Amino acid sequence: WAAAHASLFRRQKNILENKTGRKGPPHMFVPCDHDGPCDDAATCSCAARGAYFCEKYCACGPDCRARFPGCRCAPGDAGDPSCRSGCECAAAGRECDPDVCRCCAVDARSAAAALDGCANVALRARRHARVALGRSSTHGWGAFALQRCKPGDFVGEYRGELVSQDEADRRGKIYDKLNCSFLFNLDEENVVDATRKGAKMRFANHSADPNCAAPGGNRPL
Repeated sequence: WAAAHASLFRRQKNILENKTGRKGPPHMFVPCDHDGPCDDAATCSCAARGAYFCEKYCACGPDCRARFPGCRCAPGDAGDPSCRSGCECAAAGRECDPDVCRCCAVDARSAAAALDGCANVALRARRHARVALGRSSTHGWGAFALQRCKPGDFVGEYRGELVSQDEADRRGKIYDKLNCSFLFNLDEENVVDATRKGAKMRFANHSADPNCAAPGGNRPL
């Protein structure tokens, strides 16, 4: 297992740490469905993305050497959760998945107990900080954590409408005239617009001295 997937993990980690460049714009995920191994970019949509794994949704089957295998961290519990360090999923910039990871697999435990035993499922378990709105010295309204957060803690999810960069550019011209924009760039193709469908985290303001950042790209808020 380790030999088959170690190089894929390293490639994914290098992309996240900006040690290697990505060729071309990012691709939307399309599960692969083809005959033969997943090593030909001409036939495999996963291989065409270059640095990513095949996923559990792909038709290539669990014996595919390119399939994301999940982590093999020992299961933990609420008092001592696993995946705090040395987790392959965390190193690849993704959360653990109960369907493929040993740490949070639902075996003799309930689904809730399985998630409680993993420290790398903040989004899946909705394990976010309590956030409130208030007047901000930076700009208008702001989002404020109602509890002390340690470095690396998950504060909240920036939710909204997923739109293309072209549509975001069109909307941005309107928002600029209103002097109020809730556009958040995900990558070169996609933008989250929280103007009409956002949550509290859309009020997190940019700052010259930020105290939190978006994961994956170290983008300050």
